[in-house]
Amino acid sequence: MTAAVTVLDLIEESASGGGTVQFLAEDRAPRPIADLWDASARSSGWVQDHAGVDGIVAVVASTCFGFASTLIGAWRAGATVGSLQPPGRGVSIERYRAQIEWTCAQLQPACLLVDPVYRSMIEDLELTVPVFTFDEAMTGDASRADAGSQGRFVQFTSGTTAQAAGVELSLSGIGAHTLAILSAIEPRYDTTSLSWLPLSHDMGLIGMFLTSIVAASSQRRNANLVLLRPEDFLRDPRVWLQACSEFGVEVTAAPLFALELVSRRMPSSRLDLSRLRTCILGGEVNRAEALRRFESAYAEHGLSDTALCPAYGLAEATLAVTLLPPDRPWSSMRVDGDALARGTWAPCAEGDDASREIVMNGPPLPGVQVRVQGDAPEDIGRIEISSDSLLRRYIGRELELTEDGWFATADLGFVDGGQLAVIGRMDDVLVIGGRNINAGDVERIVDAHEAVRLGSCIAVPTDDGKYAVLMEPARANCVSGDLRDAASEIRAAVVRDVGVAPRALMFVKRGSLPKTPSGKKQRWRAAEGMARGELEMLGGLARD
Repeated sequence: MTAAVTVLDLIEESASGGGTVQFLAEDRAPRPIADLWDASARSSGWVQDHAGVDGIVAVVASTCFGFASTLIGAWRAGATVGSLQPPGRGVSIERYRAQIEWTCAQLQPACLLVDPVYRSMIEDLELTVPVFTFDEAMTGDASRADAGSQGRFVQFTSGTTAQAAGVELSLSGIGAHTLAILSAIEPRYDTTSLSWLPLSHDMGLIGMFLTSIVAASSQRRNANLVLLRPEDFLRDPRVWLQACSEFGVEVTAAPLFALELVSRRMPSSRLDLSRLRTCILGGEVNRAEALRRFESAYAEHGLSDTALCPAYGLAEATLAVTLLPPDRPWSSMRVDGDALARGTWAPCAEGDDASREIVMNGPPLPGVQVRVQGDAPEDIGRIEISSDSLLRRYIGRELELTEDGWFATADLGFVDGGQLAVIGRMDDVLVIGGRNINAGDVERIVDAHEAVRLGSCIAVPTDDGKYAVLMEPARANCVSGDLRDAASEIRAAVVRDVGVAPRALMFVKRGSLPKTPSGKKQRWRAAEGMARGELEMLGGLARD
């Protein structure tokens, strides 16, 4: 039987082609993928010496050449690589240390590898695992042959709704998944891709970095990848599309909140987005009004009306489950709001005030099957998937599959016309007085108020069976009375559109709501911080 093609096989093939990779924070000139492959040979020798053949290493994934070399080199050494997030926004040093200690306890790595800029901070945490830098890892013996056969990758779920879990993937599964993505998007000759997404998680690492590198294989001809750091995007979201314009980018990806940020913070000069053919949208529930707002804002900059490609995925599937191919306009469906509250869906007329517009997230990727639990076609149910790229196992907890071997996600949706509609996560459903309220719907309403910092509000359940909304103010040094007035206006808007008032609407200190490194909200951590009194409240409304 022929051995399965691994992502390492595909990267090695790309190293013989003409593709390039460019880390903008380090170089203004692109580097051949061959340089990355050569550097990874030195990292492979180092990992063999320090972790042993088929060992385990942990890495704090940073957007730099050293991380990429170490990751590939560790796989060439047969090692299992566990990916850790860099420090996230709103995370204290104490909490970050606990996060690393918990992750290392799950992985049991021989060492922890970090970007040199993080070394002193990581060493100050006084971890039990030895800490080395990527620069040190690239000093190994490049003449040592690749070794081992058990290389794996462990990525941790984003932790937006619960404690992160370790998801173990095979290199053959990752390889198959990158090819499936390329089959769906069909990049053109000499395509340039760009990403600001963190390399610590699937959308940035597998969806953009590894898939773009694989696209440079001799079969796919040339491909060029430009990488921004996530912190540069979060500091000024406009750099994303400015870079897309500067480098003539054809493929990029982002979660929905990124579109909302750049729709409100427009560039000061004209951009050329005419070459942008594929902008994959995933990581959170896509909303039609946000997609339209982005298209309207950037149409005059050359953005095509078929560039947006809604998708659905999760770490357990390696990354993508469904994806709307490029050159096809995205679509949506209006469904009855009352039916949604009952756990069913039914199309309704556009003028219906109780309706909700749902974005369709494309058909399944090649090799992926999707179904929805339910007794009838109109039921909204738990999304289940079957794929050769599914996780091998969880680290530290049992993997439970259905009787016929499918993976049951924590997401709710339905399938219509071959496309998947995602309603939200089971974790995001707030059950208030027997009615299902989607936290994302509440947050969308709150986000629209001018007093709220964009993308910085979180709806969380309370101990008394109600829910609360935590918000960051749009401006610093706000007056308490102004915050109370704003909260009163927001409460009225929520009641009007959702029908159930929150128990409290409280403004908290700017920058204190917990988010992942890519900027996604961590609802469970916000609820925990509120319950423990760890969030500094500035003012708002609360009912007795």
